Amino acid sequence: MKLLRTVLLSLAIITILLVTAFFLIEEKPHQYFDPKNPDNTYNIITDNNYFWVKINNTSVIISSAPTDLRQFLNKKVKLNGKFINTTFDKVLCPTNSCHRSSSRNRLQALEITDISLVE
Repeated sequence: MKLLRTVLLSLAIITILLVTAFFLIEEKPHQYFDPKNPDNTYNIITDNNYFWVKINNTSVIISSAPTDLRQFLNKKVKLNGKFINTTFDKVLCPTNSCHRSSSRNRLQALEITDISLVE
């Protein structure tokens, strides 16, 4: 009986530790491309609700930038940044009347730290 209680208590503690670890470990965002590669050239595009960065056939939503991205629309740019986990209500909007999704679902987006036109 004492052995059974010890085994059950051990299993309960292990289960609690695993569940706690599962919720504390944050999922790392997927790296769609290397935003720190100085050889890459990108296009900044938009729809009515979001800014996107495009490289080849890959487009990724932009979460933030150090400057207004409208000046870079449809132009070739160099940038630096990192991918982050965020939600649709926390990404950049190209107009004052965006119809953003109010979804709290997580998405992966690019956080731009530096951007400039290709010379």
